[in-house]
Amino acid sequence: MFEPLFEPSLEVYYHLFMPLQLALLRHAQAADKQHGQRDLDRPLTASGRDQASGVGIYLKQHQILPQSVLTSAALRTRETTELVCREIGVGHDRINASMDWYETTVDKLIPAIFNRHSSDTILFVNHNPGISQLLYYILNNQPGQPMQMFEPASLAILQVDVARWTDFKPGNARLTHFAHVHQLNQPIA
Repeated sequence: MFEPLFEPSLEVYYHLFMPLQLALLRHAQAADKQHGQRDLDRPLTASGRDQASGVGIYLKQHQILPQSVLTSAALRTRETTELVCREIGVGHDRINASMDWYETTVDKLIPAIFNRHSSDTILFVNHNPGISQLLYYILNNQPGQPMQMFEPASLAILQVDVARWTDFKPGNARLTHFAHVHQLNQPIA
């Protein structure tokens, strides 16, 4: 009779059948900078708050529920994050905000995602041009992928084809959705 060498854990089974997902979200529409106001202190507009809630509703309807949420510490990204997380039921204990991710480069964003997290689904809320550059890097400029700049409240969902985030290499991901909040029901073909 055949005896297995080991009994795989539920975590092993989960990773075999559930791909890692990365959701990249540009903050929702922010108010214009007022005289004397710092850029990082710009809040969301009323429309921006509606956009952020709409993204959260979309994520919940499609069962894209992050175990970890990373966001720039700028006010508009924190407000976007809070509204999205309220809709999907993610508590503050899973949100990590950092000034290191405000007005930064891809080489500083990559370690934030791929070197520190064991979560199966990560939501990363950030700014342009960094969020667009990050998507471009992750996809390794794959032909046929939309490389336009993220508009406010644009969302990209990627399936990352590795067992662990630390195994990631550019091109190991597939874009499954890329849309503005008003277009979120249109999957990538």
